[in-house]
Amino acid sequence: MKPYKIEVCIETIEEAQNAYKKGADQLEICSNLERDGLTPSLEMCRKIRASCPIPLKIMVRPHDLSFEYNEEDIEVIFRTIKTFVDEGFNHFVFGGLKANQIDIQLLKSIFEAYPEIIMTFHKAIDVLDNPTHEVIKLKQFNNIKFVLSSGGAKTAIDGVETLKKMQSELGENVQIIAAGSIIPEILPQLHNNLQFKLYHGRNILK
Repeated sequence: MKPYKIEVCIETIEEAQNAYKKGADQLEICSNLERDGLTPSLEMCRKIRASCPIPLKIMVRPHDLSFEYNEEDIEVIFRTIKTFVDEGFNHFVFGGLKANQIDIQLLKSIFEAYPEIIMTFHKAIDVLDNPTHEVIKLKQFNNIKFVLSSGGAKTAIDGVETLKKMQSELGENVQIIAAGSIIPEILPQLHNNLQFKLYHGRNILK
């Protein structure tokens, strides 16, 4: 039994099935990965669920202009979550920011409307000036179980020290999922440094 789990981000049914066959433990379903991932279609998520019996996460990101959302964006975000919740999906990947900070009020509104959901806070945290300081704010939400991050660096390898600090700040109840250009060749070294339980990537499996 390996000491960690692998999460693969995918944007097609074929990619999902391939990742599952290679041994992925869970999948993050997106569209437009060339734009760092947007909300996928419900129909594709249904098909992936039917063919890949492992945990699935749904990206909720209406556009790639920024992670700051106006009222119209927020309406789209809420409709998207409702659509997927009504279909039996309950784990979402989402990140909202405001004025170089995590948008706490938006998160509160989402969890008040959908108290049953689980959230992975998106890699949006890496664009903040001080992700180590900001990540502490997420501890107040029982719905947030994971934070996807490269430690504010371009790659997880470059962000190792910050990732360690972020996990230390979060404690045991919220897990950092290391992400950022993780490929099979560097995963053993990365895990040796971090000792995390989860690693994320598009090309993380051989």
